[in-house]
Amino acid sequence: MPSKFEPEIVFPENPLQAAILFLAVMAYPERGAGQTGRAGSDFATALASYFFWSLSKSHGKKTLRQKRSDPDFEIPRKRDFEGKLTRGLKRLHLRYVAYGLFSTQLLQGFFGVRQLGAEAIARGSGDEVLSSLSRSGFLVNEPNLWRKALPAVGAVLAKSEKSWSERFAMNRTGPAADKRQKVKDIKRRAYLPSICVLHMAHGLNSVLDDVVPTITEFDKREPYMAMLMNSEKWIWNAIASAEKWRASARFTDVFEFDEGDMIKLALPNNVKR
Repeated sequence: MPSKFEPEIVFPENPLQAAILFLAVMAYPERGAGQTGRAGSDFATALASYFFWSLSKSHGKKTLRQKRSDPDFEIPRKRDFEGKLTRGLKRLHLRYVAYGLFSTQLLQGFFGVRQLGAEAIARGSGDEVLSSLSRSGFLVNEPNLWRKALPAVGAVLAKSEKSWSERFAMNRTGPAADKRQKVKDIKRRAYLPSICVLHMAHGLNSVLDDVVPTITEFDKREPYMAMLMNSEKWIWNAIASAEKWRASARFTDVFEFDEGDMIKLALPNNVKR
């Protein structure tokens, strides 16, 4: 389990700054990545540069300088930040694929739990699972069943190794000579380093249904950039949702990680959720 990530992030009060920090940490959660000259800091700067560059295109340089009360403000040039922005966005994509892998594992586990519960009931030994089964359809009160039913991440990868390899954009030079080794490589290089920010991917995902319809022509824009330009609509809810998801990990030992394996997120004092 990788553990060399920033243990806690305290977000600034400005929603744009908080959104930039949120995305930069998701992409580069490694300890020290946010220091000046490091990848996380460079990506955060690229996000800010994109924001001002985009505003200058939509409102004009003069208007932007007036809003900033700075007649000498230098508008960022796209060529100066495009490369770092692209690299960071690829890292964000990787985090979402890792979250998709976890969701697939969870979904397969859910169907496995349902099957085991149904089999127990058929055998006449379903008293211990019937109440939770009938209440919600989830056997969350029976962790032993979850442990039996939940497939390992490696098993999920092995079922569709080629598909996951492509989604994670893992380098390929042809079919893997050893499929088991390929699965191990994907898990080690792509999934495990993403565990510390899975809750952030969840938090961002949780606000999309409410936010996307409010963003004009969202489907015609780069998704993360469209979210960045509308940071005040989602950032606090995303952080709160992510932290709630992280904290819930303390109640189970079914998965390969717990709350201590994810970055703690702290809202600014003036924001309550």
